[in-house]
Amino acid sequence: MRIVAIVCLAALLFHNGPAADIQPWMLLYIGPDLLLPFTSAIAAAVGFVLMFWHRLTGWLRSLWRTLFRRKA
Repeated sequence: MRIVAIVCLAALLFHNGPAADIQPWMLLYIGPDLLLPFTSAIAAAVGFVLMFWHRLTGWLRSLWRTLFRRKA
């Protein structure tokens, strides 16, 4: 994996040979080793929200009722 990135970087720097057509966005490969920590953080945040989902929706419902109360 690192060898491929080094070869792509060298091709970008020297711009010669058949690898000169490599675009810079090709170096932005996101593999599982980089993606798993981000997905773990997202899962932790979603889990935290779901633990308090009932309280959050209750708070929003009471706020909505307070703001948009019918005038009698």
